[in-house]
Amino acid sequence: MKISIAIKPCIAAVLLTALAGCNKSAPSGQALSDVAPPVEMTKTQKLGVAMVTDISAHPSLHGARISVGTSPDTVTLDGVVHDAKQKKSAEFLARHKAPGYKVINRLKIDPKSAPLPNTTPHKRKSDEECCGR
Repeated sequence: MKISIAIKPCIAAVLLTALAGCNKSAPSGQALSDVAPPVEMTKTQKLGVAMVTDISAHPSLHGARISVGTSPDTVTLDGVVHDAKQKKSAEFLARHKAPGYKVINRLKIDPKSAPLPNTTPHKRKSDEECCGR
């Protein structure tokens, strides 16, 4: 399974919907659940979705364009990042999220690659601002 993403906060919800659903459509007036049983995601698909969610939410990977490929024993990262720090961060996240899997990092570094339009990183509130600590 291969999932391609350009880092945007809303992309994870779209991917979850696409991966968890079925590509069949229900006849007019009938619920999809009446036509086909729900499709359960495999362990590999769940890992791919989790990986995309983590990468898309990580502030250090803002603007990176990363594809995540998963198989039963391997996670492959393809795409373009701004610098070596982003490349290392993506690999670290993959290794953390998929212990026991072989991680292949084929990310290319291109300092000229620009963040996508309308993708400003979310500023995290400090603990004091958020929780009054």
